[in-house]
Amino acid sequence: MSAKTIIILLLTVVVVMAGTNIYSLWYITRLTDDLLQTTRITIPSVYHASDMNTNVSDYRIREWRHYIAQHPDSIRKEEWAAEEEMNRAMVHLAELRSLIPPTAPENTLRFKAELLFTRYLQQSSVFFSLSRTTVTKDEALNMMYGELRKEYDNLSETLAALVQSTAATAQERLAWYEQTIRTTRLILLAVVLGAALVSISAVSFLVHSLHRRPTNLQEQRPDA
Repeated sequence: MSAKTIIILLLTVVVVMAGTNIYSLWYITRLTDDLLQTTRITIPSVYHASDMNTNVSDYRIREWRHYIAQHPDSIRKEEWAAEEEMNRAMVHLAELRSLIPPTAPENTLRFKAELLFTRYLQQSSVFFSLSRTTVTKDEALNMMYGELRKEYDNLSETLAALVQSTAATAQERLAWYEQTIRTTRLILLAVVLGAALVSISAVSFLVHSLHRRPTNLQEQRPDA
């Protein structure tokens, strides 16, 4: 192997190492950006879905307090409180609509929760009308533990499923990210070690060749 060949080999090793490092940095940066994007979606989604579930639960409590209220002022107070809980839940729902991508699996649960919430509020409006007067209190009670109970349970279960699904997606993405980073590092380490081994071998061969060359020239010089 000539010195020229060894130099070309060393330059090739340097180029391969530089290209590998540049690609690895680019790939890791891309993975990090994807992870941050996933985090920006999943963490707020879990918060809004769980908090909306709490608002719906508090709204349900306001329905019961409205039913047992006797004084008109107390009845109006519970209606206002229920409306505040409804508005808070609607804010969370709007945030979920903007956060969850249309192609995400969680969007199906989000859409289902939105339909159930709309239907629940429609029936709840009927309940409040019945609960305002003593004559229809029994109808209101039957509705509370009948249709409204079923709608509430379905809505609460859907929101809980949305929280679990979003959290599971985040965990899966994080596990995939960690595994990919480990694999990338191992590949990069293997390339670096291989390049170092080739470089050491080539340099050793080159040094050995240079040390032998003067001896060969001296052996070939004619006697004086």
